[in-house]
Amino acid sequence: YRPERITAVLGHYAPDLVLLQEVDDGARRSKRDRQHELFGEALEMPHRAFFPNVRVRGGGSYGNAVLSRFPIAAARNIDLTYPGRKHRSALDGALTVPGEHGAHARVVHVFNLHLGLARFERIWQLSRFFADHPFAGLAQRTPVVVGGDFNDVWGRLGRTFFEPAGFHVPQRPARTFPAWTSILTAKYPVH
Repeated sequence: YRPERITAVLGHYAPDLVLLQEVDDGARRSKRDRQHELFGEALEMPHRAFFPNVRVRGGGSYGNAVLSRFPIAAARNIDLTYPGRKHRSALDGALTVPGEHGAHARVVHVFNLHLGLARFERIWQLSRFFADHPFAGLAQRTPVVVGGDFNDVWGRLGRTFFEPAGFHVPQRPARTFPAWTSILTAKYPVH
């Protein structure tokens, strides 16, 4: 367990926003740390949202977290648990981002998803996510960012679900799974 390694890697990129999955909260395996607080403090990201998804044997839980340099005006969780499978969700954070050159601040909605391992499960989860109308009530020009761990090894979910909903998706999926392949793509960072 080396949280300083995680914060060093993230800190290298000086992000304004970080979306994390499987973040421990009070689990024995991670020294009972509240990792969203630990990472947020180490990265000097004072605004944080966390929602637990899975109880950990021995106490504590893990779930999704959003760390931000910008205030999080509101946060909510969307349950994406397929019946009989591991609990999964999407954490929706409404961030207040200052405008450039004196322009008014605006709200940016950030959705941090953690999808299942099986293809049928991911399809069901994204169908449910879009059926929940997560963008209903947002002004038409409200910026929306959707990210997280899609467990989409073959990179098919973007074209199937997100392009039809008006999102821009990468032409080539980032090679991040299994974990060792991301080392091969580290010299080609995604911005």
